[in-house]
Amino acid sequence: MIDNEFTKVIGFDLGHGEFSLSEVPMILKEPPQIIEINGKKSQITAVGKNKKGKIIIGANAMQQADVQSLGISFKKKPSTCNDSQKQNIHDFVAEVYKKLIENKNIEEVTKSYFFVGCPSGWQTAEKNAYQQMMTEAGLKNVSIVQESRAALMHAKEAGTIKPSELAKSVLVIDIGSSTTDFTWVIDKNDNPIDSGLNLGVD
Repeated sequence: MIDNEFTKVIGFDLGHGEFSLSEVPMILKEPPQIIEINGKKSQITAVGKNKKGKIIIGANAMQQADVQSLGISFKKKPSTCNDSQKQNIHDFVAEVYKKLIENKNIEEVTKSYFFVGCPSGWQTAEKNAYQQMMTEAGLKNVSIVQESRAALMHAKEAGTIKPSELAKSVLVIDIGSSTTDFTWVIDKNDNPIDSGLNLGVD
């Protein structure tokens, strides 16, 4: 539950292969709105630095000629991340946050709240460590949500699933680039069953 003090809620889908962001209107009857970064709604999860040390993200990191270092496929469980992967996650998230402020998608940083997706198979310790990584990268207020559960929330808010369709059991299958996640909602149960497998690229 989001406190009334927050005026902006942003969903951050940081995938192993691609990333995207969306703004969830405080008026729940309105569907989420995609936030463009570098003029694109969705793009590759990549981070690099140019000769001057400037951080570059997304497709630009793959295309700019003066990129000196490049990180891709760096999203992993915090417990399995090496120092380089942790730094890539930090730099990537920090630069996304910086662009949100520069583009005025965020105007009051203390009143913005982030929901960041994670594979549904991650346990509490991994989620807590991932949340700490997001905080250290600059996100002031953040919660970690299983990606398949977030997909269900998005479908409900966007109106692609009717309330009547949730009256019985619902199985959500989220096939990503590094994991395949499942959320099973039983008779509108407030505690759905989440699971996930590493079936994609590692």
